[in-house]
Amino acid sequence: MWAGAESNCLRRMGTFQLLLNLTGTSVLSRHIVPVVELQRWEEPAALPEIVLDWPDMGVVTLPRQFWEELVAHLTKTQRKMLVFCVGGHGRTGTALACLMVVCGWTSEDAIAWIRANYCRSAIETREQERYILEIERHSPITRNQEREL
Repeated sequence: MWAGAESNCLRRMGTFQLLLNLTGTSVLSRHIVPVVELQRWEEPAALPEIVLDWPDMGVVTLPRQFWEELVAHLTKTQRKMLVFCVGGHGRTGTALACLMVVCGWTSEDAIAWIRANYCRSAIETREQERYILEIERHSPITRNQEREL
């Protein structure tokens, strides 16, 4: 996995097998023709691109299950994924922290690690911090935790 600002990522795009685009607009040049009679003119994407409509300085409305399924897909396929937004700070840092949380990190540790090792300006707003915490709070209960209840 590699992450950063859109301008830096586009130069490296060819070395990855999956894009996690947090800008809301595809970066791949292709024709998208949603009319059945004209679909023969559609061009497939050069590589799979997940485009999330994620507002700048905000959060995306996806549950923990999305992040879990993305990690499961990456684990199963061993694809190298490129994660980016326009600046590479808020949305990208938040997405990386969400991935870390579903891999077992606490939200606090994930945020601290992202800021210390990826970018000090990552995860720009309290709303983004709360979203990461919300992803952590919706973690499945383990058998040991069930016994304690």
